[in-house]
Amino acid sequence: MTFQLDLGLIVCRCNRFPPRHEVPEFNVFAPLLRMTTKYGISDVRDQLLKDLRGGYPTKWKDFKSAQVLGEDIFGSPKPHPNAVLNLFVAQNVKFALPFAAYRASVGGLPALTSGKPGAVLPIHTLTMTLHVMHALRSMTSYAARKVAYGGDLRVCPDQA
Repeated sequence: MTFQLDLGLIVCRCNRFPPRHEVPEFNVFAPLLRMTTKYGISDVRDQLLKDLRGGYPTKWKDFKSAQVLGEDIFGSPKPHPNAVLNLFVAQNVKFALPFAAYRASVGGLPALTSGKPGAVLPIHTLTMTLHVMHALRSMTSYAARKVAYGGDLRVCPDQA
């Protein structure tokens, strides 16, 4: 933060405040989101969440058109996926929870149970993420078994 004397006025120039329509680094974004939620600054919170939507899509067409997904939207240094998931759970960012949980589960059990500071998931969040991860893997193996053993090939009616 720098201060400058301009015609008798002190002007504060905050070098760390994020530019508009750009998601700041995670170490700036997280406190801003917490502050706007705690003090009810809904206009700023809505803008932060609007800028976040590009990295946490809720529709397939948005997912396909996104250039940067998940925690990569925060730039470098990239936050741990569990830290992002923790923030979204704590700040009630419902639209981003499914994709954040998916991104956290991509690293598997070792990443989900990480003991790094800020990356430890509460038991409820960990349980729900593991449950969804198991359900997705079960559906994948079930579909693969159906295709491999010729059970139900709805995609290929001639079973070619």
